[in-house]
Amino acid sequence: MAYHINLTNKQEQRLRKIVRENQDNKNLFKRAYCILLRNDGQNNENITRILDIHEDTIADWVRIYTKRGLDELLTYKYHKRGCPD
Repeated sequence: MAYHINLTNKQEQRLRKIVRENQDNKNLFKRAYCILLRNDGQNNENITRILDIHEDTIADWVRIYTKRGLDELLTYKYHKRGCPD
């Protein structure tokens, strides 16, 4: 199932702020930037090249964001491969 990202201006501004303020925290930087890239219409293949992450990771992050929100995405800890729905 493909999840679509349609950010409000407020959501986009918050994500851009997270990206700006977390250049040294690659975990937060990549998660926030991934959502921004999807919102801009980038596909998983392009995001994989830009962020140097696996396509499965992109799918996990987008699913977490759309189902649980930004705070959950930024604090999510993987216990095993794959993320629960």
